[in-house]
Amino acid sequence: MNRRITIAIIGVVIATLLISGIGTVLLSRVGERKRTIDGLEDQAEALAELLQVATIPNDPDGLPAQERFTRFAQSIRLQGIGLLIYLDQPQAGSGQVLGEPPQGLTLDDLDIPALSAGLTISGEKGTLLYAASAAPRDEGLLIVALTASQEPIVGRTLRWLLLASGATIIIAVLISLRLGRRLAEPVRDATEATRRIAAGDLSTRLPGPEEASEDELAVLARSINAMAESLERSRGLERQFLMSVSHDLRTPLTSIRGYAEALADGTAEDATSAANVILSESGRLERLVSDLLDLAKLDAHRFGLTPRSAELNEIVQTALAGFLPELEEADIELEWDLGPPTIVEVDPDRLSQVVSNLAENALKFARGAIRVTTGSDGAAARIAITDDGPGISPDDLPHVFERLYVARHDPARKESGSGLGLAIVNELVKAMGGSVTAESTVGLGTSMSVRLPLPEQQA
Repeated sequence: MNRRITIAIIGVVIATLLISGIGTVLLSRVGERKRTIDGLEDQAEALAELLQVATIPNDPDGLPAQERFTRFAQSIRLQGIGLLIYLDQPQAGSGQVLGEPPQGLTLDDLDIPALSAGLTISGEKGTLLYAASAAPRDEGLLIVALTASQEPIVGRTLRWLLLASGATIIIAVLISLRLGRRLAEPVRDATEATRRIAAGDLSTRLPGPEEASEDELAVLARSINAMAESLERSRGLERQFLMSVSHDLRTPLTSIRGYAEALADGTAEDATSAANVILSESGRLERLVSDLLDLAKLDAHRFGLTPRSAELNEIVQTALAGFLPELEEADIELEWDLGPPTIVEVDPDRLSQVVSNLAENALKFARGAIRVTTGSDGAAARIAITDDGPGISPDDLPHVFERLYVARHDPARKESGSGLGLAIVNELVKAMGGSVTAESTVGLGTSMSVRLPLPEQQA
């Protein structure tokens, strides 16, 4: 990753330098050309005005004026400067010309009619830039032509550009290496952490990012820490599950074996009572195995539902009828608050199982009463089973429907004998298109609520 970041940054820098360098050279060339031509035009105009009023000295040999002008023109010929006298008809571009244009220019390059009209002309011929201006004199049209070679600015600019580019690339390499290491280090730490987690070290954690940080690396670190915490918790729940199931299997098996041996040896004082204990403990084993099979089917998505229209209050009353002896034995009062008859589209047997599990859970914690409420709000049917037990801590409340969860603050209490009852409730209700929630106040009790969608014609 570090190498890729370095290559990417250097590539971007080089491409940027190349584009900016080409643009700089082109703009410099255009700007230099314009400045040179403007300067030539100004100089040509100034020199033409100066020569327009200049006096050509008399020649002691008595030469004609035109000959003296020719010699004057030849005498001031400097490098890049040409002085011409155009006689007769300059407007028509014809007539006699005294003098020669600067080296590199010809008469054809000079627009004589435009010059005679008082205009200043300029142009480019190869690498030569030129400008010409004219002024009328008695002898004829005085033309001043100036030239200048374009300086090889590309070479000069290119040298500076290469020097600056080299320094920039060196700085870019240093910055990219440092940035790459800074960006790659958290990724390497994350990779190492995930390897350790995969190897079974679930206590591995990454350094926690700042709370205000929301960049990708911070989110990645939080996600890995959350995953590790979840896996560590799942392992703890798995161990708890094994201990719980082992205990729940061993306890009834021990009772069954003890009473069975007593019956076989003839040492049982009350054979009927011993048989009832064996029957009760075998039923306990059956419920545990049934819970395990139900969850296995739900996990494999092979849990069959047979939905049909059924009356909600009837299902609830039937499911709770089997708990009446246990309620009387525990001296727990069952309070009813049934709403109007409500038709729901559910699997009656599975909904009865949901109600039974919720009632069994409430029976474990209730101190004196369990309240059962049914009704609907126009969009969904509702079943609520409320106990007056000690309640659930706010820290534990979000986890009560998780499999095998044991309350941190009261580990002796569980959702069911195996920690699976409420987990089965959650899975069954979801399978029927509903939802289940828990509300609790510590010291006052807990309410488990199931919401099921109503048929469209009833909603």
